[in-house]
Amino acid sequence: MCLRCFRKKFKDVIEYDDPMGVSVQSLTLHRSNDDGELGDPVAGLFYTTEERIYARIELNRIEPGLKGKISWICRDSYGVGLSLFFVPTEFLFSHIFLAVPPNFEIVSCLVEPIQMAVIYAHAELPRSWPPGTYDVRFFINDKLARVAPFKIIEPKTIDPREEMTDTLL
Repeated sequence: MCLRCFRKKFKDVIEYDDPMGVSVQSLTLHRSNDDGELGDPVAGLFYTTEERIYARIELNRIEPGLKGKISWICRDSYGVGLSLFFVPTEFLFSHIFLAVPPNFEIVSCLVEPIQMAVIYAHAELPRSWPPGTYDVRFFINDKLARVAPFKIIEPKTIDPREEMTDTLL
């Protein structure tokens, strides 16, 4: 699959209706900036060299009693295993090592009660992310509200000779 087709395919997120009328306005994925904080939004493509992947979830409104859940899913990975640190908002979850079968929930975080209309979370690894396809899934009151698929690939290495040839032409 070409990179342009991949970006088009993964640019849109999957939406689900919520019977309570509370819905997810957006679920965006972001790289970290140079300071390790939330950076620019990404259209579903990350590199194995990136340490943190952020999710930003914006709800249309909040109501008393709402609870949320953010899940990081590995749909398939070409790596042998995955070690993960997951840090949503203020909470730190412990380091775990996982063998990654298809469609495996790497980690999830409960957001109970939902007190703000914008929720931030990120996942990070103590080593490189394995190449593969992943999802961030957000649930409202145990019902799937939004899915944001993304892919992690090896960064393209540029041969200096190719770069020089392009410059000379």
